[in-house]
Amino acid sequence: MRTSIKRLVIAAAVTAALGGATLIAAPAALADNGSCGYYSESRAVNSTSFCANKVVQSQVKAGGKINYGPWARKGETSWQRASYANVEWYTYAFHTV
Repeated sequence: MRTSIKRLVIAAAVTAALGGATLIAAPAALADNGSCGYYSESRAVNSTSFCANKVVQSQVKAGGKINYGPWARKGETSWQRASYANVEWYTYAFHTV
């Protein structure tokens, strides 16, 4: 229960920091599928028709710091620039272009 509340608080903080971009939280059991396609600790793939007019960004929190990948259009991948030890959570954000 505490983990779920903590994730919601983190998601709200990240959403505010992104200035209105929509954040999709990643429950551990469903961490490889989202509205815009596949995502993991290293990437977010913009592959669904739902995100044809959106850009997707991979986000990973490790060592207390949130690391953002580049924005990716339909058919592209937002790769993280490095592999991170001790990943606390990962997700992706998207917004309409």
